[in-house]
Order: sequence, then C-alpha cells, then structure tokens
Amino acid sequence: MNSILGFAELLEDSVLSKEDHLKYIGAIQQSSIRMLNTIDELIQMSKLDADCLDIYIEDVNVEDVIEDMYVLYKPEADTKGIEFSYENNHKAKEIIIFSDKEKIEIILSKLISNAIKYTNKGSVKFGFDFKTKTNEIQFYIKDTGVGISAEDQELIFEHFYRIDNGREIIYEGAGLGLTIVKEYVKILGGRIRVESVKGKGSQFYFVLPIH
Repeated sequence: MNSILGFAELLEDSVLSKEDHLKYIGAIQQSSIRMLNTIDELIQMSKLDADCLDIYIEDVNVEDVIEDMYVLYKPEADTKGIEFSYENNHKAKEIIIFSDKEKIEIILSKLISNAIKYTNKGSVKFGFDFKTKTNEIQFYIKDTGVGISAEDQELIFEHFYRIDNGREIIYEGAGLGLTIVKEYVKILGGRIRVESVKGKGSQFYFVLPIH
C-alpha cells in the first residue's frame, strides 16, 4: 500500500516524462497485484483456520489443468528468460481423476509461481505420473533455482515463514503460500514433500488419490 500511495503521489508531478509516467503506473499495478494476492491468501488461511472451506468434488481432466497452468505462466517465465515446460508421458487425451479442480489449480499455481520466482536462470518444468500400486496421481514441479537448505525445508510450510539470506528477506511474499498448499493437499487426502539442494534447485511432489 505504501508503494501504491508513493507512486500515485509521483504521478501528480506535471513535468513527468511519458516514460516515467508509464513506469510509475506499472509499479502501481504490480504493487496492487501483490496486495490482492496477499489479501486472497489471508482470506484462504482464515477459512482454513475456521474450518469453513468449501470442497467441490467432481471429474477433473488433468491434461486440461496442466495445459492451463502452462499457458498462464509461460509469459512470466519468458520474461525472466528461463525455460518453461510441462512433461506429458501419457498418450490418453483425457486423464480423469475425482477431486476438487479449483484446489488443485491453486496448489499448482502457487508451486509453479514460486518455482519461477526463485529461478533466475535454467528451467522450470512440471508434470504428473501415476502410482498404480496405490491408485494415486503424483504431480511434480522441478526448478534449477536457488534451492532450499535442509533447515529451511523443515520450516517452509509454516505460517508466515520466508527464506532469507541471513541478513534480509530476499523474495517478496507474505509467507502463506506453501502453508495453504500443504493444507489443501491434506484436505484432498494427499501428501506433499520437497527435495532440494541449496544453490541447485528444488523439486516439489504432491500425491493425490485418483478417486
């Protein structure tokens, strides 16, 4: 909010160049998006804490969800100059599971967004495979980003936790995204885990029952 107010005041300067004018408008837009995301996460956490979250179980076409995520985040990855792809090792055009589509989209969205945010070069890829013995589907998101230390891996799913470099927070965010992810996965009857090496990237896996 401080950023929005500050740049709004700068726009009142009548001698601003067109370039500066557009730059400040862009900054206001980005700050507004971040603020809306933070408010949305706080609302989601409030619903989780109050145990009043609505769950809608339906047929979910996994291919459609994966392709939608690719289309949604490809421009952001292109802007950072990193390779972005999804893997499809299954020939079927329709792969259906019985779950909550909106919650799955939110989980994937937050994990993919984080992967892009924490990757400055290299790649981000995601996809899914089946665990036939347990009748489950496993989604994965892999990046070549900054990685997560062993100590941080035990804490990243906690409320308001954000990774720092020992001196300051190095990436923006309220520290609620992964908490929401973990809770949504749990609500859908699944589990989540992370594998990472500091400086070499991270891999997030979450498993959901097919039915």
